[in-house]
Amino acid sequence: MAENGEVQLAKKLKLDELEETLVYFATSIISKNTEEEVLWDLAKNCISRLGFLDCVVYKVDYDRKVLVQKAAHGPKNPRSYEVLQPIEIPIGKGITGTVASTGKPELVSDTSKDKRYVVDDEVRLSEIAVPIIQDDQVWGVIDCEHPDKNFFTHQHLKTLHAIASICAVKLARVNAEHELKLKQKALMDTERELVNLRVNSLRRQMNPHFLFNALNAIQYFITTDKKRMALRYHSLFSKLIRKYMLHLDEEKIQLEEEIRMINWYLKLQQLRYEDRFKFTINVSESLYSLHIPTLIIQLIIEELIERMVMSNSGEGCLTLDFTYQPGRLQFKASLEVDILQDFTRNDAEDYRTNLFTWQEHIDLLNKIKDLKIVRQLDELKNDKGKITGRIIELTIPLPE
Repeated sequence: MAENGEVQLAKKLKLDELEETLVYFATSIISKNTEEEVLWDLAKNCISRLGFLDCVVYKVDYDRKVLVQKAAHGPKNPRSYEVLQPIEIPIGKGITGTVASTGKPELVSDTSKDKRYVVDDEVRLSEIAVPIIQDDQVWGVIDCEHPDKNFFTHQHLKTLHAIASICAVKLARVNAEHELKLKQKALMDTERELVNLRVNSLRRQMNPHFLFNALNAIQYFITTDKKRMALRYHSLFSKLIRKYMLHLDEEKIQLEEEIRMINWYLKLQQLRYEDRFKFTINVSESLYSLHIPTLIIQLIIEELIERMVMSNSGEGCLTLDFTYQPGRLQFKASLEVDILQDFTRNDAEDYRTNLFTWQEHIDLLNKIKDLKIVRQLDELKNDKGKITGRIIELTIPLPE
């Protein structure tokens, strides 16, 4: 009976020692905030608490199908947070690679008799390797070696297995927090880009050139005693500015409202440029209830009209077509001029140089809102191959 009691006492002491070791490991890594800190702390404590001489922590790189040394303590760690001459082991090769492949721990009492053994910095005769498993997949491997045969015990194996489980839980939390921070940053970046998108859109529509010329036009009509024209221009201009401000914070606009604003804008431009162009809008009233991203249509129209005026072309004809196909709205803007000087001109001194382009607007919408708007630009040509105008087409996906 006395002998049986001594055995039970020895087992209790071992359990107490194991519990104390696990509590120490858990307490030590709980304050670590990064994957790197967790792994280096793990490697250090395997030596200081378990009496090992060497410990290397590998992470599995599934894309390249190798294990990469991420932390170490002992001969492989001459300086803090540095692995001396790190090596990579293919998954399935060596004892460590086998553990990564099978997900099962390995205890080798004599490496000289195991053909799988891979020499790292020097030959050692004992090796123990335990997988770190997350979501039923091997995340990495804790690998320890010793110069003596039969150094590692099944108690060591049991202890390392428990430590690997603690490490896996902490790594999962660290990685989850890291992912959350990345998502929060991405969300903040997206919100910042949305604000920039709206501000730049408004800036494009209310650029100083447009405002200056609009006010000049009103002044001209007044000074030349064209009061009716002045009142008409002022009325359209006021309505347009109010609408711009009203829809600044809106991501989408009803097509009927967009058509109304386009009409006002084009009539203003006709007055401003003394009817140098005519326009036609072809759209079925059945499409009026559709919603599209704000301002992109007007940016395209502005681009066509200003290019026509700056190229010293003759009178132009602008045609806007809106058609519906299942799941998407097709928009086509065509501008054709009767006398062409240089429709492709792109003057570096043009006031539009520093303004947001319609292409940039669409590209940014696609990036931050994943709208998948398809854009296409083509030149109109006559029978002799001369460019006589431009066509811009958009395919705008619509929600079901």
